[in-house]
Amino acid sequence: MKAHYKGPLPCPIPNSHFAYQHVNELINLSIHKDQEYVMRIYQQDFFYKSLNPLYRLKIRIERQNLIVKNEEDDHFNSELIYYKRKDGVTAKLSEYYRIAMTSSEDLRSMEKVLKDNLGDSIGVVRKQRLLYMIGNQTRCHIDIVEGLGNFIELEVVLNEEQTTEDGKNIIDKIIKDLGIKEEDMIDKSYFDLLYSNKQKIKLK
Repeated sequence: MKAHYKGPLPCPIPNSHFAYQHVNELINLSIHKDQEYVMRIYQQDFFYKSLNPLYRLKIRIERQNLIVKNEEDDHFNSELIYYKRKDGVTAKLSEYYRIAMTSSEDLRSMEKVLKDNLGDSIGVVRKQRLLYMIGNQTRCHIDIVEGLGNFIELEVVLNEEQTTEDGKNIIDKIIKDLGIKEEDMIDKSYFDLLYSNKQKIKLK
C-alpha cells in the first residue's frame, strides 16, 4: 500500500495562463530546480462499482509525453487503481493500490474480469493533465477535464518518515503562494462532479 497527501482541491481556474504563471514562479523558487520537468498526460479513467463503499475502483489508460530540457518522449501505460479518499475541502490522506498492465492483452483481460464480476463501467473521466514537480515530492496538476473545465490540483507523496501533518503543511504553503482561497475549492471528485446529478462547475 502507498499513501499520498491530497490537497484540498480540485480548484477551478479561469484560464490556464493563471496556473502556468504561478506554478512556474514556484518552480523557479524551488531548491530542486535540477529535477524540474513537465509531463503532458492524456488520461481516461473508467470507473467500476466497488464492493467496498469506502474505496473506488478504476482502470486508467494514459499516454504520457515527458518534456525535459525541450526534448520529448512518449509512452503509453494502463493500470488498475483501488483507492480510498474522503471528499472535502481540507487536505486529506489517500491510500491506494495500483496494478500495472504492461500490454494490451493485460488490459483486455482486466476489463473482462471486472465486467464479468462487477458489470459495465459506471462512468468515465477524460482529461488532459500537465504535471509539474514542485520540489522533489509535490505534484501540481493542471487538468483540462472533458465536460467540466480547467482545474488545478496538488498532491504530496509522503515518505516513510513524514506524517500527515507534514503533508498538510507543504500543501498549505503552496496554496498560500498560489493565492487560492477556500471558497475557490471544490469538495468533490471529477467523477462526482460529472455524474452526481449531472452537476456542472461554473468557472469564475
